[in-house]
Amino acid sequence: MSSKSAIQLIILIIIFIILGGVYLKYFSKEKIIVDQTPQQTEKEINTNSQDNNKNKDEGKIANSTNEDNSKKEKNIDTNKTDLEEANEKKDEKKNTKKNKKKKKNKKKILIEKTKQTEIYKNFMENFPDAELVDVKSITKEDKDND
Repeated sequence: MSSKSAIQLIILIIIFIILGGVYLKYFSKEKIIVDQTPQQTEKEINTNSQDNNKNKDEGKIANSTNEDNSKKEKNIDTNKTDLEEANEKKDEKKNTKKNKKKKKNKKKILIEKTKQTEIYKNFMENFPDAELVDVKSITKEDKDND
């Protein structure tokens, strides 16, 4: 085998490894959620606080008036509210994730209970290839509406 073909083979192997890694990462079951809003608000807060510090230094030199101080306080208050809103959004996302997990767990339990029933066992005897994928719970209110 010549050196050119060996190099070409190595390059092809590297390309396939990269493509395989990207493929697996893209189709992985775990979803990666990137939340950039809190980072942006924190950056804005840092820049605004730096601006406020500069303004304070300039204000000391120039003997700033009460209006300048009130503007600074308003900026600080808006930055705090922005940070609070970002934290609330994070909490909402966490709650929705918890609710989804609870629903999945309830559905798993319901499927397991259904698999233990006599109707399911009889059905599986007649249709051994069948698979139970989803189960819907019917309450008394649903029966009354039908």
